[in-house]
Amino acid sequence: PTAVAWSHKGKLIAVGGWRGGVHVCEAKSGKVLARWRGHKENITSIVFSRDDKYLATGSGDDTAKVWSVRGGEPLLTMEQGDEYDVTGVAFSPDGNQLLTGDGENRVKLWDTRTGEEQRVLGAHSEAVSAVGWSANGRWAASGAWDDTLKLWDPAKGELVRTLRGHTDDITALAFSAKGERLISASDDRTVCVWNPGTGKLLQIFKGHTGPVISLAISPNGERAVSGSRGELKFWDLK
Repeated sequence: PTAVAWSHKGKLIAVGGWRGGVHVCEAKSGKVLARWRGHKENITSIVFSRDDKYLATGSGDDTAKVWSVRGGEPLLTMEQGDEYDVTGVAFSPDGNQLLTGDGENRVKLWDTRTGEEQRVLGAHSEAVSAVGWSANGRWAASGAWDDTLKLWDPAKGELVRTLRGHTDDITALAFSAKGERLISASDDRTVCVWNPGTGKLLQIFKGHTGPVISLAISPNGERAVSGSRGELKFWDLK
């Protein structure tokens, strides 16, 4: 698998693969409920909408898709218009917009009702590797190979601030459930915890022996877990 997502209600797991396929599984039993095919290249990212009715995928075929979880059909395809991977996807809290990052350094907003590009929020100086949207809707975030995170005001389409603290490529990011914390992972082997409202770097976790490639925050916002080469580490958040 190249991407995995857990539904917000905890009942389903979606898995994306190298050949562009998507599997939807029952979380409790692991039973495969559906197999979908729509992308031509590997799935780079996958995420459920807040109500778990829709699934968004980004792919190396330069597109993002929105799927009906119940119907299993691609409802919309967002075409990049160039030959750059869609590297990250994130739904707005109401599900009406999709945030994407791509290999051409851009962060874009799309209308999930029409599939139309609404605006380019801005750009990093290198490829975007991860995006996220806070549950309170206030913040959109992007991380990139330029070692920075950017916080955006999605309503205004403006850059709020750039967060600097990592010394190598950003690989993953995640907001806490209430949006009061943003955590980021990097090839520099660290995990950073930020206050998105102030941009302050609150904590730096060190201990991985290789690049950190994945992370998540617990639902109560008290712990984070990060993954590296063959290891998981758990961290207590302030």
